[in-house]
Amino acid sequence: MKKILTCIVILTVSLVGCIQKELTYKDFEKIEAGMSTREVKNRLGDPQEIVTDNYLAHEKMNEEAENEDPAEAPEIYYEFSGGTADNMHKLGDQITNSDDLMYYHYEYGDNGYQNIYLIDDKVVWRTF
Repeated sequence: MKKILTCIVILTVSLVGCIQKELTYKDFEKIEAGMSTREVKNRLGDPQEIVTDNYLAHEKMNEEAENEDPAEAPEIYYEFSGGTADNMHKLGDQITNSDDLMYYHYEYGDNGYQNIYLIDDKVVWRTF
């Protein structure tokens, strides 16, 4: 009987660890510049894809930048970067000069996705 209970407990813990909550856009709004990868994973769970190739990460970020218009909602960019234009420009310089850019790719809903860009284990940008 003791072995059966032990097996049930192990199975239950294993299954609970596999369950990942359904993400929404609001979950990504809580991601801010400077967060660690651990903080991101604690809030969002494991990403569907991790891209560590610097060149591919820069290419993806440039592709996304072509589809974003900061003039439409500048407050979200400022809020993400810590509330000032200066902080936003510092992040931009850090990204431009980095050889270690990577990103976590998350999917949510039917067609939504977010990429969380990181340098040295810290968030520097995300899809808006």
